[in-house]
Amino acid sequence: MGRRKSGKKPKLRSVKQIKTSPDVTPRLSRFAAAYMKTRNKTKSAIIAGYAPKHAAQAGYKAMELLKEKAPEVMARLGITLESVVEKKLVPLMNAVETKFAQHEGASPLVSMICPLASRHFR
Repeated sequence: MGRRKSGKKPKLRSVKQIKTSPDVTPRLSRFAAAYMKTRNKTKSAIIAGYAPKHAAQAGYKAMELLKEKAPEVMARLGITLESVVEKKLVPLMNAVETKFAQHEGASPLVSMICPLASRHFR
């Protein structure tokens, strides 16, 4: 039942071959982009083109592979953790003054808010 007509088993790639591949594959790249939107490994795996039957396992493996490949890709692009924090996170952490309410010249209700706290993270 599980065999092909030719009687040969399909050739599978070993885990070692997958881990040593030099670049991120297009499907893995699609998984990463989908995960940034859905924050769900199973849904992202299906969107990326993995079989729905095994999407949960494929999503887990894809995430593990991304975790392994991320430092290599960042190094190749010249991205450091310090540069990400300095350019992206520090500006988000700066507090801003926001006027919530002011009625007919009365002193306004003012609060200091961190823009990062107002963002929704899942």
